[in-house]
Amino acid sequence: MLQSGLVGKKHIAIDGFKLPSDASKQWSGTHAQQQKKSNKLRLAAQKIVDHHLLNDGKGGSGDNAKERQTVETLLKNAEKLMPS
Repeated sequence: MLQSGLVGKKHIAIDGFKLPSDASKQWSGTHAQQQKKSNKLRLAAQKIVDHHLLNDGKGGSGDNAKERQTVETLLKNAEKLMPS
């Protein structure tokens, strides 16, 4: 099948018709595995927020744009894995 070119890394062919595929390990798995990954991402985001709340008012650079982006990305990915 590989020699015929029907199976590749980005496409799989059925009856000669190529369809795009997404087999990323990050976005694949059982429902329980997806739930676990989603919870892990949400927990990581919450830890960052809790850290900033704990240190709020203690001074610092005041530039939290990178951390804010990290939290947004973690939550977006968690939502992608398991929509609430």
